[in-house]
Amino acid sequence: MKVHRGFPSLRPEEFVRPAATVGVFDGIHLGHRAVLDATRDLARRWDGESVVVTFEHHPRGVVEGKAPPMITSVPHRLVLLERAGVDHTVLLPFDEEVRSITAEEFADRVFRDGIGARGVVLGFDSRFGKDRRGDLEFLRTWGADRGIEVRSAPPVLRDERPISSSVIRAAIARGEHDLAQAMLGRPVAVYGRVVRGRGRGRELGFPTANLDLGGELCPPEGVYAGWARLEGRWLPALVNIGRRPTFERSGAAPTVEVHIPGVDRDLYGEEIEVRFIRRIRGERRFARPGDLAERIRKDREELARIIEEVQTP
Repeated sequence: MKVHRGFPSLRPEEFVRPAATVGVFDGIHLGHRAVLDATRDLARRWDGESVVVTFEHHPRGVVEGKAPPMITSVPHRLVLLERAGVDHTVLLPFDEEVRSITAEEFADRVFRDGIGARGVVLGFDSRFGKDRRGDLEFLRTWGADRGIEVRSAPPVLRDERPISSSVIRAAIARGEHDLAQAMLGRPVAVYGRVVRGRGRGRELGFPTANLDLGGELCPPEGVYAGWARLEGRWLPALVNIGRRPTFERSGAAPTVEVHIPGVDRDLYGEEIEVRFIRRIRGERRFARPGDLAERIRKDREELARIIEEVQTP
């Protein structure tokens, strides 16, 4: 998948008979997948390429002054879009200048002149442009005037309601992994770059990778069984989300630490995707580091039992 960043990167010669869509696509859930599938299907009519236009920041951060926590950061979103078979992703800024662009100006500048789209797909409730005037009715009129085919993607329902990123965020925050997974169409996951920690895991005999998630939403604090994707392979992993109360004073910022049994090398700077399988226990304070080490050994045994029950992603 090729990634294009900013309006200056848009040149029609970069795309082959493209069909495009636009949206935040936070989470790449089943509703989003329906839009992506429809975009790819439309592009195939001309043996062309699919193009996703998305934003580096959530528009609500500008429009409402506060953005929701993201299910998927931009790097994670790009991984999932490529995995979904998208050919091109266009990353645009969303600031006051972009907010003021009318729907017609946006569609002309991005779809017609920037991408050279032969077709455009819009989700059933998607909007773009100033005051969110760029709905499906607008786009169909716009496309008819310019000879560009416009299609819509129907909603994907759960319990007779459309799947939405906001409902998934709430489920993840409550630790309702089964519900979130059913709407995502994949396990709950986080994605981050390994940053330097204090090395306490290694001192205990269980080296960990500390992840910077770039603002991604985390499940509730606790110790989880999961899978970590490293160098193209999914490996069993223990994931600790919490404040390390055995070592840190009250009020410490939460961290995400990943222990991958059998991996003892320095992972600093690498990007790791972690999928959650099951919560093993809550985080707690231990009187001595040795007591924590013994608990981690038991957690590893529980991880091994859980891994025997599930399939590799």
